[in-house]
Amino acid sequence: MTIVSKSFRRGVFALIVTLLGIFGTQTAMAQELGQGESQESIAIDQNQDNLTVQPNEILTYQYLGTRFIPDNNPTGVTTSINVPNRLTINSLSVAVTIFHTYRGDIQIDLVSPNGITARLKDTNPNDSADNVIATFTPTVFNGLTIPAGNWNLIVRDLSPNDTGSIRDWTLTLNATGGANGDFTLSITGANPQSVRRGYNYINSIKVNRTGSFIDPISLTYTVDKAGAISNVNASPNPIPGTGSKSDVFFYIPVTAPTGTARVTFIGTDTRGRQRTVVLTLSILQ
Repeated sequence: MTIVSKSFRRGVFALIVTLLGIFGTQTAMAQELGQGESQESIAIDQNQDNLTVQPNEILTYQYLGTRFIPDNNPTGVTTSINVPNRLTINSLSVAVTIFHTYRGDIQIDLVSPNGITARLKDTNPNDSADNVIATFTPTVFNGLTIPAGNWNLIVRDLSPNDTGSIRDWTLTLNATGGANGDFTLSITGANPQSVRRGYNYINSIKVNRTGSFIDPISLTYTVDKAGAISNVNASPNPIPGTGSKSDVFFYIPVTAPTGTARVTFIGTDTRGRQRTVVLTLSILQ
């Protein structure tokens, strides 16, 4: 039996992981690193002799907008946050802002896209204080893989007289899997391309995904020459997470200046990352 001290440092840790990989061991050990070491969280997946490491991601989504909570009504009010990725949940938190007299009337549930429910707050007839401004950390989702879709917050007022509304809530996910990876954009066919004034131009922008990236991509554009194109349309836009391309249509006005025009397409994912591709047009008489 080999006993490994918890006080080992990075060099010893790296050696152990290397030896585990060499001998095909199916168990990976991760110990706490010493002070000053990296604090990045990692998930380790051992597949025979291959060790792959994926960073955990902290993903934050917010619902904004006032919704009245029906008084003494078991149906309550439901608000939704869409998470476009399939994720394995390490942990999550829900921060809510509810303005309501006599907060003991309030019951709150969080429901995942696949129907799993966590009771965040139950009613309490002895709690006469106002408002629910709190953060909840349910554990029922920890370790589960949740499909893409709507996370629903259901707020119920289960006693008469006092009333209120939900103002906002924030869903923070510590998760692995669905959002990892990246994307690039490319132009279908030749680039640059020759087009004549007074004609329509049709082509496709292709999304090239890497890793397990499945975010939808929204397309916008800029043109470096005024009057060169008009009536721009891309469909579908956004390009869905399972989609590969968007067909782009625009018109080259008769009055368009001849010469070279550059159209820069900008793809933006749901986390705000942007990638670009430039289409060069040679506009002819």
